[in-house]
Amino acid sequence: MPVEIRELTVKSVIGANQSGPANPTNMVGEIAPADISKLKKEIVKEVTEEVLKILRQQTER
Repeated sequence: MPVEIRELTVKSVIGANQSGPANPTNMVGEIAPADISKLKKEIVKEVTEEVLKILRQQTER
């Protein structure tokens, strides 16, 4: 049975010891392109796992 997601809100925090919202303009020169690619893959993996977890919880109800 196909699953239709009408609205999805994803919030994430990346980085250690951050007390507030990150300012992307401050981090552009500090991260190597290879590291950015790795971070993107990690984010996609974590978000996918969380979405699947939520969907499993909703189908159990």
